[in-house]
Amino acid sequence: MIAFDKFAKGFVIISIVILGIIAGFNYWIDPAGIFNNKKVDLAVSYLVEGKAVAGLTNFDERIFKKELIWQTKAKPETIVLGSSRAMGIGAEFDKDKNSFGNYSVSGANFNDDIALFAVYYNKYQDVPEKVILAVEPWNLNKNRGDTRWKSLEREYYTGLELINFKGEKIKEYNNISYILEKVKTLFSISYLRNSIKELKEDIRMPSAVKDSYNEKDIILSTGTVKYGNITEKLTAKQIYKNAQTYINNGRIYQLDNFDELDKNDIDKFYSFIKFLKLKNVEVSFWFPSYHPYVYQYIEKNNKFKNVLKAEEFFREVARKENLKTFGSYNPALCGVEETDFSDGMHLRTSGYEKVFKTKF
Repeated sequence: MIAFDKFAKGFVIISIVILGIIAGFNYWIDPAGIFNNKKVDLAVSYLVEGKAVAGLTNFDERIFKKELIWQTKAKPETIVLGSSRAMGIGAEFDKDKNSFGNYSVSGANFNDDIALFAVYYNKYQDVPEKVILAVEPWNLNKNRGDTRWKSLEREYYTGLELINFKGEKIKEYNNISYILEKVKTLFSISYLRNSIKELKEDIRMPSAVKDSYNEKDIILSTGTVKYGNITEKLTAKQIYKNAQTYINNGRIYQLDNFDELDKNDIDKFYSFIKFLKLKNVEVSFWFPSYHPYVYQYIEKNNKFKNVLKAEEFFREVARKENLKTFGSYNPALCGVEETDFSDGMHLRTSGYEKVFKTKF
């Protein structure tokens, strides 16, 4: 019994030490910036000074765009909301030459759009003159599986109240539950893996660069991504291979099990558009194109039929509300070619220039 007690005490002490080491390491590396936003803070400080940023990796894009909104001094009168497929939309496409903010984040759905719009509204207590909204097919797929919007969960529920959407219960928060969620991450093994990966790869802090910096993609002071030589100089063969790789064993990003156009997402979308229209915001829809190889695959496979129906739905809304539209999921309908892409779903600069030849 005494030997067992000693073993049990020893086991407890060793366990506490191991957990302490894991928690300390996760807190120190903090790859997603949960406990400190040193990468994001530095990058945003450069952007609000009017500089461009290179080398910003392994960070929470949603927190980044939230901080960019909060710290930007002049109110952007034209804003872009959407996924990474809208990140290349820049101020040069705005015929009115408004102050500009691109708040797109990777894999965004309407939850992200509403959350970031709520951040903007709370900052300025006002709406912008224009909103360019990327309408992705997966926005209406309840099985899309992407939960990154939860980084801005509080802002999302604030946004639901703002647009007066009654389809979801507003979640109440308190500091205790918020702190507990963070503490759980300290002891997370998956977070430990990310911490080790970041340490091994020697991830560096972002740096300020000139707008003309042209090796890798950079982020401009507006939040728009400017594509570098690595992206712009891809060959036709490389692009085609990237497009083929994008279709992963018959699966396409966020489009698995797209069984129907989700009613809750439709109602949420209507509430958001109604709010913007009531506030006299000029709303335009951006339909990001798929690479021809990918679009042909979507078109020929019945399991992706709701991708086509999603575009029909959004276009019908645009017609009813008299909204401008740009692009199409079908590249053939908006004049972009295979070499205007970098992979199966992202346009390069030449593609954006073709689609927005008529400025919004």
